[in-house]
Amino acid sequence: MTMFRMAVNCRPRLEPRLDAFYFGNAIQSILTVAPSWGADLLHKANKFDGKISAFLGKERNGAVDLEVILAPETMTRLENDVEFKQYFSGK
Repeated sequence: MTMFRMAVNCRPRLEPRLDAFYFGNAIQSILTVAPSWGADLLHKANKFDGKISAFLGKERNGAVDLEVILAPETMTRLENDVEFKQYFSGK
């Protein structure tokens, strides 16, 4: 079995209801399990070049964990980008 997290729209489930002019997402991350035959499909679902997802950090002390999805050719360009490397290496 494969365990994964899935974003669920909470807006219609909230009591009291959110104001009609509320701007933003109302989602909850839930833990879900899939049989091994579906694991490959789940890992490929909703993944595309440039997607960034933010999650509550493992330490749960206000930290944020990011999942960044890059196609191999995008990652290669990033790894070879001198300006990008200088920014993150501090040199």
